[in-house]
Amino acid sequence: MKHFSTLLALLLCVATTSIAQNEVPASPVAGEGCPVDIERPFHHHHLPYGTDVLATFVNKTDKKISAVKFGVILYDDVGDPHEYVYYVSSSLSTKPGKKGRADGLLDSVTLLDGRKNDTRNGMQFYLIKALYSDGSSWVDEGAKKCVSPID
Repeated sequence: MKHFSTLLALLLCVATTSIAQNEVPASPVAGEGCPVDIERPFHHHHLPYGTDVLATFVNKTDKKISAVKFGVILYDDVGDPHEYVYYVSSSLSTKPGKKGRADGLLDSVTLLDGRKNDTRNGMQFYLIKALYSDGSSWVDEGAKKCVSPID
């Protein structure tokens, strides 16, 4: 009887461990806490003095966004990121649930590390700040919580 209870306890431990290992952990939600969903970046004109780019996003809040500012990350030939000095912004109003846009010109020679910009190897936008029509705002504080896919 003593062996039976020991065996039963061992089987219960193994079964509990097996069940716990098969549980799928909750994955973090992409862009959690972010007021916008940023779509894939678009660079539509390669000009001699820079590249014309477009950031599109969807307002996920219940407030009207009155202005946005996006930072830009460019990738080099080996996939390393380089932060762009300037930003892309817009003061076009975007209603809740609607798509907005911000466009700008990436100058040819203004990466933080002094390298010439090149969007051919990939580019990302990240939200720096969103202003709402009621005067309130969302600010990233440097964590880059709201990031687009790499294009």
